[in-house]
Amino acid sequence: GLLASCVRSQTHGGIFFLRKHGFKRKGERINLTVDLEEFPADEPPSRIGAIEISRARKEDEAELVPLSFMPRMYQVTSWPAEVKMSFQNDPITSFIARDTRTNKIIGWATHSVSFPGTFGPTGVSKKYRGRGLGSALLKWCLWDLKQKGLKKVIIRWVNLNTTYFYLKSVNAHIS
Repeated sequence: GLLASCVRSQTHGGIFFLRKHGFKRKGERINLTVDLEEFPADEPPSRIGAIEISRARKEDEAELVPLSFMPRMYQVTSWPAEVKMSFQNDPITSFIARDTRTNKIIGWATHSVSFPGTFGPTGVSKKYRGRGLGSALLKWCLWDLKQKGLKKVIIRWVNLNTTYFYLKSVNAHIS
């Protein structure tokens, strides 16, 4: 019925159609798509001030996987397991941000855990947010996927509050 009508319409208007018929939003997640053919071919910056961004190495796994630099809610989700899975890929499909003053990992972004061409999970320590690190880590993952010849990336399970970040940072669109 109603859901099938929304799927058939393949427009963002489907959300409004459902709301009109009494459906309520709760804990909604959105999938986004990034067209890699429109994404720059140049390698993103590997440094933002004292923060160095690089592909994770095997020796980073013990520090990164517990996500201990993130709030507890991140540590009890499936995210640590997903990040761990990225270390099984060759090359590793996680990128890290490391504060060179403390030599600690303070952010990460992962791609191709579920299947090639997916982005996430990702996060930056709260005290380092607002410096462009999340955007830089995202761009490293997208650049890496573009190097592999992929044409698009799916950013899965984005909450509504985070959607604007992806729209603004890499011209993602709701898929």
